[in-house]
Amino acid sequence: MATKLFKIGERAYYGKWRLTIKDNKVICTGIDYFDNVTMETEEFAVEPGLYRSLVLYLESVSTYYWAQKMVDWVESHLPKGTLDA
Repeated sequence: MATKLFKIGERAYYGKWRLTIKDNKVICTGIDYFDNVTMETEEFAVEPGLYRSLVLYLESVSTYYWAQKMVDWVESHLPKGTLDA
């Protein structure tokens, strides 16, 4: 299991996003920046089409820059070739 908290601030809904890779799933959790309350959670199965689904979702809740940073982190923690675009 791998987890990373991205403290993005005003460039993303809720301000903080935690990404967790666990049991062939990528879990994206939006956390309120000031109250540390979970506001939104979305799960993605590690299967063909994961890259596109992640990019579309993360770009809808943050900027292109941060979405790409988060997808790059996910890609670095999955077996090579799993996240092919």
